Amino acid sequence: MRHIVFDSTELPGNAPSRKECWIDSLSSGYVRLRADSDPGAEFTGRLNILLTGDAAAGSIRGTVRSITRSPAEIAEQNTDNAVLFLNSGQAPMRIEQKGRSLDCPPGSAA
Repeated sequence: MRHIVFDSTELPGNAPSRKECWIDSLSSGYVRLRADSDPGAEFTGRLNILLTGDAAAGSIRGTVRSITRSPAEIAEQNTDNAVLFLNSGQAPMRIEQKGRSLDCPPGSAA
């Protein structure tokens, strides 16, 4: 088993630069995506991923409000896979992939 953590609080710089660095870290280390945060709050994001063979489980918390993967991003990485997502934050989060979207309330899984 392998455990991966992406924590924006461990990154240098101000909130906007930490957000961009966090997204770049996710995109290079796990999967290409875009993330938007709550415009009224300073950005924070923590993603925990547990890799076990061909499966991965993860949780996310912070001021991330949406995560989006475009068809081009999916095709580029050939990662059109099933995702189990747990929103361990305090606010709803929108997940978008392949033209579909889902609002995931706090404490819910998708």
